Amino acid sequence: MDKTLKKIVLIMMALSLIATGLLDVSRAKAERQARSVDIVLDYDEFNEMAIQSGATFENWMTFFAELGVRHVALNEETIKSLKAQGRAVSYATQLEFISESHWDQGLPAQLASDLAGSKADQYDLVVETSDPETADFIETGLSSRLGKNFYKTYSSPETTWFVIDGTVEQALFETGRIMTGADGKVVERPDVYTSSLLDRIGIGFDPVKIEAVRAGGLEVLPRPINNPLNPDLALEAFEEDFLSYGFETTYIIYSGQEVIGYNGEEVMSLDRLIQTLDRLGLSTSLIEAGNQLGHVETRGGEYVAENSHYKAVRVFPVVRYIQKRIGIYNYEGSEEIENTLYRAITERNIRSIYMRPFLENDRVYLTDRNEYERMFNSLETRIAAHGLSFGDAGVMGFNAPSLSLKLISGMGLVAAAVWLLSQMASVSLPVGAALAALGTLGLTGALFVAPNLATTLLGLASSLIFPALSVYILLDQLKKIYDTRTVYSLTGIIRKAVFLLIVTFVMSLVGGYYIGGFLSSSAYLLEMDYFRGVKLSLGTPVAVAAIFYILKFGYGRKSEDQSAVEKSGTVYWKDLLRLLDASIKMKHVAILGAAAVVAYVYIARSGHETDLQPSTLEMIFRNTLEQMLLARPRTKEFLMAFPAVMMVAAMAAKKRKALILPLVLIASLGYSSVVNTFSHLRSPLYLSTVRELYALGFGVVLGVVAVVILLILDKWLVEGLYAKWQRGRDNDQA
Repeated sequence: MDKTLKKIVLIMMALSLIATGLLDVSRAKAERQARSVDIVLDYDEFNEMAIQSGATFENWMTFFAELGVRHVALNEETIKSLKAQGRAVSYATQLEFISESHWDQGLPAQLASDLAGSKADQYDLVVETSDPETADFIETGLSSRLGKNFYKTYSSPETTWFVIDGTVEQALFETGRIMTGADGKVVERPDVYTSSLLDRIGIGFDPVKIEAVRAGGLEVLPRPINNPLNPDLALEAFEEDFLSYGFETTYIIYSGQEVIGYNGEEVMSLDRLIQTLDRLGLSTSLIEAGNQLGHVETRGGEYVAENSHYKAVRVFPVVRYIQKRIGIYNYEGSEEIENTLYRAITERNIRSIYMRPFLENDRVYLTDRNEYERMFNSLETRIAAHGLSFGDAGVMGFNAPSLSLKLISGMGLVAAAVWLLSQMASVSLPVGAALAALGTLGLTGALFVAPNLATTLLGLASSLIFPALSVYILLDQLKKIYDTRTVYSLTGIIRKAVFLLIVTFVMSLVGGYYIGGFLSSSAYLLEMDYFRGVKLSLGTPVAVAAIFYILKFGYGRKSEDQSAVEKSGTVYWKDLLRLLDASIKMKHVAILGAAAVVAYVYIARSGHETDLQPSTLEMIFRNTLEQMLLARPRTKEFLMAFPAVMMVAAMAAKKRKALILPLVLIASLGYSSVVNTFSHLRSPLYLSTVRELYALGFGVVLGVVAVVILLILDKWLVEGLYAKWQRGRDNDQA
């Protein structure tokens, strides 16, 4: 490489590393602001657990308050919830109501006339109650959230009726029914109008439940329900309730499929919600999806988070399958539930746990207080090691990396690409300088014209370039070790192998920091946006390793070709052409097939959207590491890839060329895994770093053991048995 070009590349890389460091420091500061975790109990399920236990709800709340719990999530009441609680309430659509025989008997004349006439239609909801207290609650809720224009009240001395004006937009249909004749042929596939969403609109919070929560020493976290008929009034009513009840919380969790005040695609309605939250000192919330990728769709939720400068809390819901994780993986109690919560908090920036009680089966709750106490105390101790504690939900600081820092940081990718190209071919100063300039200009234009797309591409480029650099450095050094006539001692081989592992590991680690810096905006940290190049970055380094191996070690390379390579000091591209011209044999097909299966399993296991899950034994091993260490290192790194780096160095020193390619391919998986660790942007930067340092440490130890064993086997098999067999064969031929 030209000396002047080398200086240019080094200067670009130095500036880039400084900019990347500043990007990562800014991200780390934002992450450190969220240091407390809120445990929120679901009112309905914990109330049912209290009933099953025989103790009062208030008594259980006092128990959890002593364990550090602060809040109980309380949904707004609905017509449907009142009926489910055993209140004297019944309801039906207008169509269902008037379809009964003698439906108008006992009704006030005006109500019967309105239901039968043009003032009502099939999409209206008719609500009936004989309890005056319930009638007052419904009346207050409908008046404050719907307004008089959307419902009418009728009464007799014993009963009160409400007719809520609905439209087809609130109608619920049962689809998929099939009607057949006696011969089994389909006659009709009807869509049956069965119910209405109007029984699910919020009508206020139950003061009795609020008092029960506070009697137990906890505070209510309200879960408002939007009202599609009059969302603006529903938002105003929620603000009035929040102030009148004096709720003490720093955020809210929405109930239903849309935020409170959501009015279709009207942006102004969402802006009003943002203003309301600001007046009340509240943050919005985002509930993590079941596959841990993004969030449960709540219409308007992402807009509110984005336009409130990402002042949002990530919520982890303890859903039913997690509630039932009792006594699995050789645990006696709820340890695996604890592990699940611990990972959510420490690895995914979750700052609110929506807690539901443990389940012994589908219907029976676990009511052993000792088990809940053990789990909460253990979880609190474990997160304390990360500087976290139970309390109000921490909100991550707003982070918006500047385009100028991204540009300077991106220059490092340009420099790395120019350097790598110069190792592949002879690059003169003018050509290299022109490539560096064009790359920088293209990067500048992309960042200012399409900043979001350019940022994504920078992250993707980082995940590909740095593992490729690690692979190239590995193969370059292996070739030098292989070609040298030096006879290495065991100590010398181990020292060389450890050094080679550390150098190539650091190169990929730097790539991880580049990804963590480029994709460090709040949208990525809250996983409203996420890195989409994970699968590509996992598989590409393996293909690159195979190509680099051929370029370095050759494919059918002749002696005169080798002389040309040694003279030029670069790679020999004719080897690739020779490979493309080679005849495909059955053994090649078998090898490629086996490699494809391994690749599929490896890539599929790297996500949460696959049925390929770890075995019970593997989970026990993972959990053990998780309990012992601050962060669990990736097993594919310290058990496979990193020892493979050291083993391949030993095989190069022993001139065992046949083992170099397969070991290099395994090693390349480790480099891609390192950058992949940092591609999980919801995971704090420090945790990804600690995870990788653990992997390196364990990898070195296991690599030393693997090298010693491999060299012993090599001496026994190759220098012993094989040499003896070869001498015997030569004697026979003589």
